[in-house]
Amino acid sequence: MTKLYVAKFDTTLTSGAAALSDLDQFGIRSEGRLFVGGCLPRHWDREPLGALPGLPEWGRRRRRARPFPSPDPGPQPAPASAPDYDPCPVIPKADRKTQESLRHLEWNNVYQNGYGACCVCAHCNAIEFWLTKTGRAKTKLDWYKAYMELTGGRGGVVISTMTIYAMQKGIPLVDGSGRLRITEAFDIGSLDALVSALQMGDHVIFGHDSHAEAAMSEIVDEHGNEFLDTRNTWDVTWGDKGWHTYPLTEVELESYGATGIREVELRPIDIADVPVQG
Repeated sequence: MTKLYVAKFDTTLTSGAAALSDLDQFGIRSEGRLFVGGCLPRHWDREPLGALPGLPEWGRRRRRARPFPSPDPGPQPAPASAPDYDPCPVIPKADRKTQESLRHLEWNNVYQNGYGACCVCAHCNAIEFWLTKTGRAKTKLDWYKAYMELTGGRGGVVISTMTIYAMQKGIPLVDGSGRLRITEAFDIGSLDALVSALQMGDHVIFGHDSHAEAAMSEIVDEHGNEFLDTRNTWDVTWGDKGWHTYPLTEVELESYGATGIREVELRPIDIADVPVQG
């Protein structure tokens, strides 16, 4: 079993939206050092979780493309009914067990390097591990180019915005040969759904403390407490070589939402004219 390492995050340094830099706006103190987060709150904070515009509930396949969202659409009305939404298949807590660690599959250190790009880097982490786990070719994603396309080089990103970008446009490859597109991703509607997604083999991007990370598997201790075995994006000098175990109960689902990634595909193309977020 993976040894539990629970990190501490202190965001009291954050000075607000008018801050001059990403460190001012998204500064986080951890292990006696300063780091940058960059996870923005959900645009659709009046929507029920599991029903974000353009992103299906966990448990329903995305079957058609939808327009890329505007930079800040504001609160959107919930659909009156959604008969094509399958109920989220939640695994009962008593049946949730510690999963095999995926840490041995790591081959690339996705490091956000002081930019407010945690949402972008967390998606890249989740996808690169998913590719390795499923026996696909090791494919290095260009998180920096994706971040520049989304923000112009400054500021944070919403988890669902990054997910929809990756589904509509795809994340560019470092070698410039094309893009990797998420073909199935699901909005996580509850903490039970989050760990159920992990138990079923998905990787989950979640948020807390203005920061987004990628959960690769679940750990259940002898008392039944649940943790997310999580790869951070603050380099291998942080935590347990870049990893830590995050308590499920501390995930800020209402504030940031969460995405489960189930399937991706490579596309040897590039798509121009993506709207920039702010």
